[in-house]
Amino acid sequence: MSGRVWVLLTAGRGQGVARELATALSAGVHGQALRRAEVAGAGPDLTLSARTAAAEVLPILYRERYLDRQIVVRFAAEEFGNVQGRSAELAFALGVAAAAVSQELPPVAATGTVEAGGAIGAVEGLAEKLAAALAILPPGGVFAFPAVGESVLPPALRKAAADAGVALLPVWRLEDALARLGLAITRTWLENPFRGLEPFGFGDASVFFGRAAEIESLSALLIRRGAILVQGPSGVGKSSLVQAGLLPALIRRDPAGSERRWGLIRPRDLPADPDAAREVADLVPAIARAFCHAAEGGLGEAAAEGPLPEGGAPALAAWLRDWGALRPVLVVDQLEELFEPRLTPANAEAFATLLAALADTGVALVCTMTAAALPQLAALPRLDALFGIEGRHLMEPRHDAALMEAVIRAPAEAAGLSYEPGLEAELIAVASHGGVDVLPLLELLLTELYERRDAAAAELRWSDYRAVGGLDGVVSSRADVVYRGLDADAQAAVPALLWLLLTHGAVAGTNAPDHPLQRVLAAYQARRLLVRDTGGTAGEFRAAHEALLRHWRRAVDFRQEYEADLMLWTDLMREALQSARGERALIPAGPQLDAAVALVHRRQGLWTAEEGRTIIYVDRSQHARQRRHLVLGAVAAVPLLVGVGWSGAVARRAWLARFETRISFNDISVPGPDYVIAGEPYLNRFGITVPDRTPADARLEIVNNLGFYNGRGADPVAGQNFLTQSTATPAAPIDFTLAFAHPPKRVGLLRAALWAATASGVTHAAWRMDALDAKRNVIGSVSEDLLRGMLNDQGDIVLLNLEAQPIKTLGGRVIPAQMFTVADNGEPLASVRITGDNRLGGRYFAGTQSVLINELVLYYD
Repeated sequence: MSGRVWVLLTAGRGQGVARELATALSAGVHGQALRRAEVAGAGPDLTLSARTAAAEVLPILYRERYLDRQIVVRFAAEEFGNVQGRSAELAFALGVAAAAVSQELPPVAATGTVEAGGAIGAVEGLAEKLAAALAILPPGGVFAFPAVGESVLPPALRKAAADAGVALLPVWRLEDALARLGLAITRTWLENPFRGLEPFGFGDASVFFGRAAEIESLSALLIRRGAILVQGPSGVGKSSLVQAGLLPALIRRDPAGSERRWGLIRPRDLPADPDAAREVADLVPAIARAFCHAAEGGLGEAAAEGPLPEGGAPALAAWLRDWGALRPVLVVDQLEELFEPRLTPANAEAFATLLAALADTGVALVCTMTAAALPQLAALPRLDALFGIEGRHLMEPRHDAALMEAVIRAPAEAAGLSYEPGLEAELIAVASHGGVDVLPLLELLLTELYERRDAAAAELRWSDYRAVGGLDGVVSSRADVVYRGLDADAQAAVPALLWLLLTHGAVAGTNAPDHPLQRVLAAYQARRLLVRDTGGTAGEFRAAHEALLRHWRRAVDFRQEYEADLMLWTDLMREALQSARGERALIPAGPQLDAAVALVHRRQGLWTAEEGRTIIYVDRSQHARQRRHLVLGAVAAVPLLVGVGWSGAVARRAWLARFETRISFNDISVPGPDYVIAGEPYLNRFGITVPDRTPADARLEIVNNLGFYNGRGADPVAGQNFLTQSTATPAAPIDFTLAFAHPPKRVGLLRAALWAATASGVTHAAWRMDALDAKRNVIGSVSEDLLRGMLNDQGDIVLLNLEAQPIKTLGGRVIPAQMFTVADNGEPLASVRITGDNRLGGRYFAGTQSVLINELVLYYD
């Protein structure tokens, strides 16, 4: 035997007792099996515990090559007595390990249950057992116990252990206990080592490879900064890096890891409440519950059963300390969800403020977010400032062979898998040339190969690789297998699933229990293409990854067929939610309402109960126009909204909305500085077409503020996006015409505010807007000369004329936004023509080719 092991038990009156355990192994024929486990002089409970513990520890020892024969285990101790319960299982498991290995292990006294899969479960009487362990352990000894109960150990006993030279070893899993006692544990994965479309979680750390340098960098950065933001496009592995890389490193390898506890929350997990005050008040308990999990580094589920903190950050920080979280780490995954309309603006602001306050109390903060949401984050300056410049870790898409080799080879080796000759090289080569979604697609492909593998040979095969269509075809292959397995009614419900995923991002678990859609949800969840959030009563089904909707051929075709309807319905959903909160009026009479009513009727086969609020919003808007079309027949039994008490300001907005349409371009997602959105399809929603443009190949586009000098050149007022015109090659002048299905009385154009982004100052193209009648005659005009401004020594903008002579000094670095309006002058205003010219002295000069339109307003009064 290479190390002494004591079993810690509880005797009468709660007294802790230590019994030294003798363990003998008898080896039989070659193989991997527990033939028998015996405990001399023990009752049935203790014998069952010994068998359970041996059955859990032996697979680890076989896998790590410490054993290669079938084993009989015999345990003995001076006196066991009539022991009841399972608290001796951890000691039995460590006894088997100590007897199996040749290296010297430290003396250890242990207590804890061993659950299926190797998790270490809680036991009672930890303080009494620690006292018993201190009475028998020599200096250098170890007290091993369930980490979930660490908070109950009193400070006096902790000090006594330190004075005696006894190490406290809180453990979550059996292999973790063995590794921390000195055994080399490298091959511990018995299940599928690949994650499909789902991110790697904390429990997948053993098969998360290829990111060692980033993990070490993030660990060091968090220790220095206390708050870090991991940003990058979807599909690069932000969530996996944090959950399966950073958190295990902090818990297991950081010297302060035993004091760390972590919680994980996503903004979509925050409680949504029509009452904004209640919604904000629920934030602190929601974050507290995020720490109440049974995984390694959690407070345990029992923490959620007691009183949860209320109030602000100090109360939450104190509650965490009381539960033993001396160095808590809060992970906010997919922070961009904070800016979705499901939560009130007050909730988003309060959550951001709470995170900043928590950081001030010493809670470490790790957030992940798509780069496209950076403008919204900048609107929360206190949270944005937490990360500073150094605290932002940018993850770029990686396709290098070294990463792909680690992702493909190392997990397979950890699970004892092999590839048919040449297949591994093929996978590495193909993945190295993949796109932004290569990592989730590769994981799904490897999952398919694993599920189809030759189980006897533990080999991944070429034939299966070809059968699923390789990297490009695996999503459609897996999804279509599910589709073909559905009955006819369920197949007919798949379009409703796609509609909900593309508009809501999720499908409610309680949606029409008897509807065929429920069979669709269950089938796609079983194949891990959908995942179910457990928050709330029944949870929601979501795509396991956005790549599902980008690469499933059926979803891609559906999106293309219904693109205009999807965009309009997404707008209507947001407006309906705002209307229900009293934040906006109903849809005014005009082309937008006509389009909304037509959509409700045209796509009624797709509607489910989840669309009730939006359909009612359209219906109420239609009734407000004194048209009594039946809209709600599309949905059965959708509850009516109760009356809303409107303030005078809201009532005024409702009255004004009947006479004007505001187009702010802020309700469309422009992912970042390198992206543009076609402007014409968006304008079509409002009954606006683009009959002419010059030159013919000029683009009418919606661009993000970040596209202008990294966000420093223009100041969004009505929204973060702008409508403008550009050409692939320099051209001037250029123009486009906007024609109106319902001629307005006036048209307003809000030119964006302009900042001096560089030492060169401000430039903006000259432009003109002409109001045209039905015969294209000009009936009104408004214009602005080319703007040119330099910064003086005081940092103020000095506007210059075309001859570069000063004409006006502005206070500060900004040229304010300005609204320009043209009127019909008694003639029907059929269209407007907007012309841009960025030339100065015949040479291309201004940084924009046409006007930056932050908002269009159509007045019908």
